[in-house]
Amino acid sequence: MNAIPSARGFQGVGPRLTLGILVLLAALSQVDRGILGLVVQPVSAHFGINDFQISLLQGAAFAIFYAVLGLPFGVVADRWSRRGLIFIGVAIWSLAAAGCGLAASFNQLVLARLLVGAGEAALYPAALSLISDIFPRHRLASAVSVFSIGSSIGAGVSLGFGGVLVDLFTKTPVSLPLVGPVEAWQAVFVATGAPGLLLAPLILLAPEPRRGATAAPPAPWRPLFAFMHSRRHFFIRHFTAFSLLSLLAMGNGAWMPALMMRRFGFTPGQAGIAFGLMAAVTNTVGMLAAGALLDRLIRRGVSDAPMRLFVWLTPVAAAFAIVGSLSPSPVVFLTCMAVAQFGYSLSGPAATAIQLVAPATMRGRLSALFNVVFYLVGYGFGPSVVALLTTYLYRDPNAVHLSIATTMAVIAPIAWLVMLSGLKPMREAMALGEAQRDA
Repeated sequence: MNAIPSARGFQGVGPRLTLGILVLLAALSQVDRGILGLVVQPVSAHFGINDFQISLLQGAAFAIFYAVLGLPFGVVADRWSRRGLIFIGVAIWSLAAAGCGLAASFNQLVLARLLVGAGEAALYPAALSLISDIFPRHRLASAVSVFSIGSSIGAGVSLGFGGVLVDLFTKTPVSLPLVGPVEAWQAVFVATGAPGLLLAPLILLAPEPRRGATAAPPAPWRPLFAFMHSRRHFFIRHFTAFSLLSLLAMGNGAWMPALMMRRFGFTPGQAGIAFGLMAAVTNTVGMLAAGALLDRLIRRGVSDAPMRLFVWLTPVAAAFAIVGSLSPSPVVFLTCMAVAQFGYSLSGPAATAIQLVAPATMRGRLSALFNVVFYLVGYGFGPSVVALLTTYLYRDPNAVHLSIATTMAVIAPIAWLVMLSGLKPMREAMALGEAQRDA
């Protein structure tokens, strides 16, 4: 456990630069996670697989290790060097992402995607725990939202830059050292995965601050589960509502490039730039606005602010997503989806709610527990729900837009009702935490 140099005695860079490094790594993770959405057609043709099998690569193959390993990594984040954990995670997922392009079979591609999820599982709990200890409580929501921006930037980059690479490598044959000629989709995986090996050491510049005000050792698991049970009405509703919204956001987002190529005739480059730029801008603005609004509401004493925000946003986002999916116009589609993306800036508010309720010694593991549910439901089921409808209900690859509209129309109202019912439990959980801190 001491393979990574200790941060003890090393002050490192300041909070803002540390946050900037974490944002960069979060962006990188999204590039390696989302690039598959742009190469659906060539990967399907190469391995002879259908949309549902592609959805397993987009979702379950990534989400299984990502979610399952989130728990032990949460324990490590509460006990060991968080910057060391992040360094190892970045190295693993970068190697695996590049390895996707060298897979000789569908099973090897599944294995590579599993390892991408395994490496990325280290970032979330360690980064949130680190952020919570380098920023004061009244700035936490904004800091977490800025970190979450890395995801939106990475998603946009993976679509925009990746699409350009697909078009470029399709026109210009690529030959890799020691491998020889490769197809365009293979070259894209290598080109987007390898840079992580160069960027991973940046996290070693960050400090390793004391955990919480007292630097107390992490509480054992039994008190943690007792803590969750005492606030079970909040945790059940929080986990359920945000996970259902995750299913919509991740499932629909995974198939948006394919929708644009199949329905509107876009090339991968055109789809990547158009949708990637839109997603990056709207998600970034949405997360910044959400963080600023949450900080303001929390200062005013609105203790259920992270959940209340999505009681307001969910109906609007769902309505625009349905209209956009069904529109025959690419302009209307992109405009409506921009509004929907703005309304589904989930990561920052969802994570902030956990950090506000949790004691310092439990933040890493509670974040990891939430991560398990959030990503198993979102990535594990989201892409597959859309693909199942496309493959087995509508029975037409060009009906992706109908599948997206259907999932939104059915699941968004359920998520909204659960979120609405969680407002009072969150207020009670916050009040109980304040009373215990004052005792």
